[in-house]
Amino acid sequence: MRTVSGVYEIRDLVNAKVYIGSSANVYRRWRRHRQALRKGSHFNIHLLRAFQGYGASAFTWNILEEISPDKALLIAAEQKWLDKTECYKSDKGYNIRRVAESCLGYRWSEESRSRLGKEFIVTSPIGEAFRIRNLRKFCEERGLVQQHMRLVAMGEWSQYRGWTCVFTDVGRRHIAEALRDEKSRRARYIITDPEGNVFRAWTLKEFCFQRGLDRGYMGSVARGKWRNYRGWRCDYIDPDKRWMADALRREKASRELYTIYLVTDPNGKHYRVTRLSTFCEERGLNHQCMRKVAKGQTKKHRGWVCEYDAEEKIH
Repeated sequence: MRTVSGVYEIRDLVNAKVYIGSSANVYRRWRRHRQALRKGSHFNIHLLRAFQGYGASAFTWNILEEISPDKALLIAAEQKWLDKTECYKSDKGYNIRRVAESCLGYRWSEESRSRLGKEFIVTSPIGEAFRIRNLRKFCEERGLVQQHMRLVAMGEWSQYRGWTCVFTDVGRRHIAEALRDEKSRRARYIITDPEGNVFRAWTLKEFCFQRGLDRGYMGSVARGKWRNYRGWRCDYIDPDKRWMADALRREKASRELYTIYLVTDPNGKHYRVTRLSTFCEERGLNHQCMRKVAKGQTKKHRGWVCEYDAEEKIH
């Protein structure tokens, strides 16, 4: 793609507001705008709020005028379009300044970069609070992943390894809190931990990743294939899906009730078992492996032997 310098606009199709800018490479500048808007880190809070409220499909990007990549000419052309559109007015556009200025060729000092950066308030799992500017350095010193902490700050995640992170900027914090509330209202799972604490989760991927659980196994619990996973229970909030999972659990329990197993431990002690899954959970065994032993697919599981009692049934 050829390099184009000039004046461009970002137009909001919902309310017809525009954002006017200029650059020596407008395509590269547009990519940076788009990336910052999608990450929730755009410097223009008014444009960011509109983008997060209306979505990416509500915005178009156009080149208004092609200019040679000269700093003075670019500023003059941008000022002409600012005066023409009056996009610095809140009812007509998203520009903050009414006078065109350029950062082309200017090198910011480290102190200036620090002042312009976003501030965060980070809280540790034990409740210790930190007010920071350099999130990357903070995460590196504590073995955290910066991208995951940013997801917490933007409202995508509720916490990361027990850490919480919020913007100090009131506008950005309000957007993140609104997103968290929306996800909480639209939660799809009710999860109970081994201690009986109840959680509402939008996705199992985030929830399981933060707690070191296997998403596939938790999904099997929600669908009724497993009773629990490491003591964790998971149910759908949707009544239809929950009814189907409960029906599968009842069917599996019924089949298990009418099956008797003869189990022998490594020391030669014999057990007569009707609920193999409960028996295995109490002794730290894998009931799927024990069923394979009973079917003859494997000989033993951790020294345990299991076989069907074909002569008797429980009625």
